[in-house]
Amino acid sequence: MTPFLFFSIIAAILFGSFFLAAYLYSVRQRRKQEAHDAYLRQKKEELSPYAFYRTVQSADNQIFSFGHIQAGDRFRIRRDFVDHGGQTFHAGETYDFASAFFLPYEGVYTLFLSSDGKEITRMYLHIPYASIKISVSDRRGELTHEELPAEEDICCHTEEYFELLLPRE
Repeated sequence: MTPFLFFSIIAAILFGSFFLAAYLYSVRQRRKQEAHDAYLRQKKEELSPYAFYRTVQSADNQIFSFGHIQAGDRFRIRRDFVDHGGQTFHAGETYDFASAFFLPYEGVYTLFLSSDGKEITRMYLHIPYASIKISVSDRRGELTHEELPAEEDICCHTEEYFELLLPRE
């Protein structure tokens, strides 16, 4: 057996082993994803929409807190405002917080809320990064922030807009 033939056989064995391992890994990942999807479908059928979004991690970008509010907390709106979707939220309305999703490429928080403990209401809060204006003083180098739009202000100062009524269980 020549050295070239020997190394060709070894290379073919390594090459084949690599592709076999990659194929088996992809099959394992697909089965794992299918099992996770089946679990989520089962939970969606068993739980109310509010309970599902409050307890089940259904996406990587899902968070169970927003500012000082945690999943399961009941809060009251302190000031009237209009969210990014055009829905008006009035002072005095109460909601139970389930979870939030953040879409960084759009700069949007989607809050999943419930007024009855069963059905979900969504609140969209947009953070337009380009609209945050910072001016630097020429001599002192002090930073001054111009007034933030309402949605940015809500995201930065949740305590001023949401009064915590009933902490989570």
